Amino acid sequence: MSRVCRRVLGEEKGSVMVMVVICLVVLIGFTGLVIDGGSAYLTRSKLQNAADAGALAGVTVSSGNSKNEARKYTKANEVEHGVNETTVTVEYIAAAATETTEKAYTEDELGQMKPQLEKELNEMTDQEVIAAADEYEVDISSYTNGSGESRTFKTVTTKTREQIKEEIREELNDKDEWSDLDLIKEAEKYNIKTNSWTNGSGDNRKFKKDGNGKGSCITAILNTPAYQTKIDNRLAASSTNYRALVIEEIVANQIEDLRTEQIVITPGNLDRLKVTCTRKVRNSFMSVLGFKNSTVSAVAVAENSSWAGDALPFINLDGYPSTEGEDLEAWNKVGPGDKERISNDDLIVSPHRIQVKYSDGITFKKGKVMSKIKDPLQNIVVVGKTVYLFSIKNSEVDNYKKKADKELKNKDVIPLSDIVLLECIVTEEWNGTGSDVISLEFVKEYDWDDAAKIFISAAGDKPGGGPRLVE
Repeated sequence: MSRVCRRVLGEEKGSVMVMVVICLVVLIGFTGLVIDGGSAYLTRSKLQNAADAGALAGVTVSSGNSKNEARKYTKANEVEHGVNETTVTVEYIAAAATETTEKAYTEDELGQMKPQLEKELNEMTDQEVIAAADEYEVDISSYTNGSGESRTFKTVTTKTREQIKEEIREELNDKDEWSDLDLIKEAEKYNIKTNSWTNGSGDNRKFKKDGNGKGSCITAILNTPAYQTKIDNRLAASSTNYRALVIEEIVANQIEDLRTEQIVITPGNLDRLKVTCTRKVRNSFMSVLGFKNSTVSAVAVAENSSWAGDALPFINLDGYPSTEGEDLEAWNKVGPGDKERISNDDLIVSPHRIQVKYSDGITFKKGKVMSKIKDPLQNIVVVGKTVYLFSIKNSEVDNYKKKADKELKNKDVIPLSDIVLLECIVTEEWNGTGSDVISLEFVKEYDWDDAAKIFISAAGDKPGGGPRLVE
């Protein structure tokens, strides 16, 4: 038996073939590893370069444009989303939700503002109240005497309701103020049928000469709920404080103006942008072993340390120092009821960042309630931190003062040609109440370069330190 076993074990016929097959498989494997692995390495290198470029470019623009900007630069590096089985994804790290546009103020906040707005108007002179009425498009012709800057509030008088009604009737009967067509359209606005009183059609309609069609039309208008209310309001005005009535209407218009104001909210971290480039690579030698494809990915994370529109939500109207290290205050009162505020419509807000949409100029907004920017602002205004503040040029400050050529009205847009960007350091803690000024130390001034579409210093510096890769 042992002799048979030795013969079987000692048989070597065919062993060379087995060794050749094994070595061939190993050789093909190593060859595939070298060739296909090298191809994958080169692909990953290309993807990494593209991801780096995309992340650096995307983080420097507003969040709404980040994806397009990042993919633009990956494409420039021959890595295009959706081409050659390539995917380019762009996302802000830790973003909790998508960017949303919300009303800047809740109805409760608007209600809380009303007493303060009334208080500020009551502290104004008569002329300032009249100017505010003009600014907020309040018709005060019934409440004032005189014209232009000579207008004064009427003195208190007492009239009957019937007298007021006849006054309005006379106004409607005035041919210079109300044509036949105007009256007809006014009646139709309140669903009053005028066919029996008029001749003609369309804009050629006139009251019939026979009968009292015009008088009947006016009577019908006066009996509408809207005109009954108008009569009541004018009756009240004839026996109460005209100034108080004007203030009430101004506040109502201010509240309505604030009600339409919106703000862009971006949750999460806006400072870091992640770009991932992925491509499916077809194998050559490795496909013999059943590995037809491999997936190669590259990731880049960029941190935005540049300015990129980050600024305090104020526009300094009071001038600024010219020497580094001098003190500067933001959020200052510039007139009765006014603060140096940029419209919420021009802001993009996240927990630790405020961006100003400044490309079309800075929109000035009256009022001092900050609402949804209070918390982010308190996170930004930290002692020792570098912040940026928009300001009227020193050479233009006098032109924007009260009664000057460019006196600011609510919603006026200040052109970039009149604006500078100030780099500052926070010097004192800010409590976030919205009433205290923010104490700053002036560092540097940046002028707007319209040709380059950037802010730049006299030495050629740009605000901020530029984006950098962190991963």
